[in-house]
Amino acid sequence: MKNKISRLLVVVINIMGLLILLNMFLDSFAILPSYNRFFALVFVICIFSLPWFQDMSFLDRLASISGFILLFVFTSFDQANYLIIVLLFYILFKSFFFSKNSKEEVKDDSPTPIKKELNVKNKFNEVSSLILSFLNPFQLIQQILFIFGEMILSFKKDYLSVEDYEQKIDFELPLQGEWFVANGGSTKETSHSWDLKTQRFAYDFIKVDNEKKSYSSTGEELEDYYCYSEPVLSPADGKVIKVNDGIREHKSPGTMKMDFLARDFRGNFVIIKHQDQEYSFLAHMIPGSIKVEEGEKIKKGKEIGKCGNSGHSTEPHLHFQVQNHPNFYLGTSLPIKFSNIQANGKYYKDIYIKKGQRVKNDS
Repeated sequence: MKNKISRLLVVVINIMGLLILLNMFLDSFAILPSYNRFFALVFVICIFSLPWFQDMSFLDRLASISGFILLFVFTSFDQANYLIIVLLFYILFKSFFFSKNSKEEVKDDSPTPIKKELNVKNKFNEVSSLILSFLNPFQLIQQILFIFGEMILSFKKDYLSVEDYEQKIDFELPLQGEWFVANGGSTKETSHSWDLKTQRFAYDFIKVDNEKKSYSSTGEELEDYYCYSEPVLSPADGKVIKVNDGIREHKSPGTMKMDFLARDFRGNFVIIKHQDQEYSFLAHMIPGSIKVEEGEKIKKGKEIGKCGNSGHSTEPHLHFQVQNHPNFYLGTSLPIKFSNIQANGKYYKDIYIKKGQRVKNDS
């Protein structure tokens, strides 16, 4: 019952969010401006209700109660200011609630689980840069498309878990050597972004040293990061159907700032068709490093580009996912097993990998 209510809340949030954005930024679209306040109220109420239906922690629920209190106070503001406040709260709570489940405890087979430093300054950098990205017309349009896509996918019940999908081909890691799964997995507890169907089964890969640091020196330069400029490979045979290049490199790694001035929050990416309804999406590559062209047929293991930090990337990494549609905004991410792989030093013929593991192809 909780899952059904949670999915319903997400659908309503997507619909209300889309209507609010369209009403705020497209005067010709405005649907009875007097309803803006109603849309905003429903929107925020649903957001603050989510922690109670997603088994989140006491702190998350306390934050939602605080949000309801602030919401009551903010209703005294006029309509324009109220909608701005609503948008800020949406971004803030999306950052805290939708991205991570703060109650999760991931069991890690490695001896020392990675601990990502989160402090007030970094969190402020993350949230403020996300807010500023809404002032970028390119990213605003992309956010609207993203919300619209999630709204459509919310009505579909396909591929919600590993039991719902039978993969068609074998995939290998799109990387050389040993890498670390910084984010992603096939369960709600390990998922990259469980409540986003476009990225539920996505992965973020980095390289780390024996202390699980992802960089040498101070980490203030892109070249300090072990994975920066490493080759990105095709995970299987296929045909390149989309190449996006020319997005500038984000020069502030390790600060949690995102590039709100980038023309595309996905950065430089490649989409490869492997089979019907199996497309791989590889993102955040270095501008000018992509070595393949649209329409080109490629073999498994072919280098397609270099790992970078373009788009919404807080440090150099590879974002990888397999989706069932060639369009990023309309593709449901798919749970896939990787073949012939070592995870934490043990060989697997095929395996669903998860965050916290050191992985590499066994070839």
